[in-house]
Amino acid sequence: MEEVLKSDVEAMWRAVHFANFIIEYVIMDSAVITFCSDLLMTKGPLPAGEVGKVLSETSCVPQLSHRLREKYGGLKKLLEKYPDIFVFSNDHPFNPHVLLRKTLSQENLELVDRGIF
Repeated sequence: MEEVLKSDVEAMWRAVHFANFIIEYVIMDSAVITFCSDLLMTKGPLPAGEVGKVLSETSCVPQLSHRLREKYGGLKKLLEKYPDIFVFSNDHPFNPHVLLRKTLSQENLELVDRGIF
């Protein structure tokens, strides 16, 4: 029971952070991660630059890419801190495709690790 309540509270905080991101332009890891996860779940794998572009256009946060660069070193650097959620292909050194780990089979993960996308 305690585990269920804990996950509900965590989901609620993610929703609050996401709302603060969209409405108040408060940039928090959980809000950006939630947005990027939802985007990739809907659209499938996208180049990191495209994820950032959609994030900027959809959120309307002023100077988002600049603020992400200041706070995290950029969107890609932030997403790389969450290897349990995001996987990066080896198809491009600066603008690799971003994939959701949970959407890949073990075989596909191994292919991505070898640079086969």
